[in-house]
Amino acid sequence: MPIIAGFLVPHPACAIPQVGKGDEDLIFRTVNSMDKVATRIAELKPDTIVMISAHSEAYSDYFQVSDGDVAIGSLAKYDAYDITFRNYYDREFVKSFCALCHSEGISAGIDAENRHYLDHGTMIPLYFINKKYRSYNLVRLGVSGLPLIDHYKLGCVIKKVSNELGKKVVVVASGDLSHCLTGDAPYGFNPVGAKYDTRFNKLISSANFLDLFSFPEEMLEDSKQCCHRVMTILAGTLDKSAVTSSIYSYEGQLGTGLTVAEFSVKEKDDSRAFGDLYLNNELVNVSKKKEHEDKYVSLARHSIETYVTTGRRLRIPSNLPPQMFEGQKGVFITIREKGALRGCLGSAKGLTKNVATEIVTNAMKAATEDPRFNPISKEDLDFLTMSVFVVTGLMEVKSVTDLDPNVYGLVVEYDGKHATLLPGLSTVHTAAEQLALAKRKAGIMQDDKCRLYRFTIEKHE
Repeated sequence: MPIIAGFLVPHPACAIPQVGKGDEDLIFRTVNSMDKVATRIAELKPDTIVMISAHSEAYSDYFQVSDGDVAIGSLAKYDAYDITFRNYYDREFVKSFCALCHSEGISAGIDAENRHYLDHGTMIPLYFINKKYRSYNLVRLGVSGLPLIDHYKLGCVIKKVSNELGKKVVVVASGDLSHCLTGDAPYGFNPVGAKYDTRFNKLISSANFLDLFSFPEEMLEDSKQCCHRVMTILAGTLDKSAVTSSIYSYEGQLGTGLTVAEFSVKEKDDSRAFGDLYLNNELVNVSKKKEHEDKYVSLARHSIETYVTTGRRLRIPSNLPPQMFEGQKGVFITIREKGALRGCLGSAKGLTKNVATEIVTNAMKAATEDPRFNPISKEDLDFLTMSVFVVTGLMEVKSVTDLDPNVYGLVVEYDGKHATLLPGLSTVHTAAEQLALAKRKAGIMQDDKCRLYRFTIEKHE
């Protein structure tokens, strides 16, 4: 049986009277909408509720699915000791889901660390649902650091399992919009927050899920949202289905965007295969970008393709620009796949005889040795884009006042520890933030006096 409905809900703890202690009145539209969601679910009488929580266990390269018989939780950390949860998991669904993910090459399952205690992103929606309806089993899963298209594909697997088991399934995606709408918001004020919320709510109203893939990465980061990935999984569960969407409410007066929405599933509609549409568009975009790559990026790409397909190091061509053979310079290689970072390695100081050799060496390392990611495989190659950053003007400086994160990259060194940050990072706005981040990355204490080096970059894309 196909998915019968989907809901996007926020998870403000203050929506619960025992926690809010009056603050729930400030978001009464959200509270009323959450009650409405619970009423709709009770009317639909699902066998299974799939809860996608932005605050369930999350990993960079793996989707964690909760396992076991019973999920328990309480709101004791909010001093609401009398509010507890006890829900039975749908083990049949989880078993079929994990098996299908494995057969389709999706990195998901029950094998990572598994805390049975419910997260607040799950408990806040369940508080409202359980008051109206209890005749369901629960499936709970989280997001990951994998590309958005992997989240969409995960949703498609949820839909397939629902069909195979013949169960009535409702999907609930629990996530808040931006957390920076006002000065007293959790992350302070950032004008990007309101821009994100406006664009996201327009997407929800139109149910044009293809637009989920087109948000700039900087907007996703700077808006401090936690709804985008859970919504992308929910969108995948509605793949190839006609959908009617309805926003029950949106509020942002507490500094965090709170949208409550319903997606009613209609007839089959193959034109709404948004995952396939995105991948086709991405192949076209990558192909066009390849046509305009300069010699630096082309060399990095050929180095990666040669190493991944043959296991051999690329022989450096002789027809490169002369400056690529003149002297040592540091080089960083950044690789992206389907809009997400896939690898980034390099050195601020040249370690080989020239820039060309540095590119070939660091491109191979970025593709296969970045500890944050699995090595790039042959199947990944068609979707890769990359940038080459040649380091220039590396010099030691004495003070944070000599830094500017928009202009200069930074190297910190102390007692054998070191770290490098490229300039122009969207999450770094001041020199002090840049230095603090570099020290954390290197494992250097914030009070330690380390050596500082700044540099500029010559960027090739």
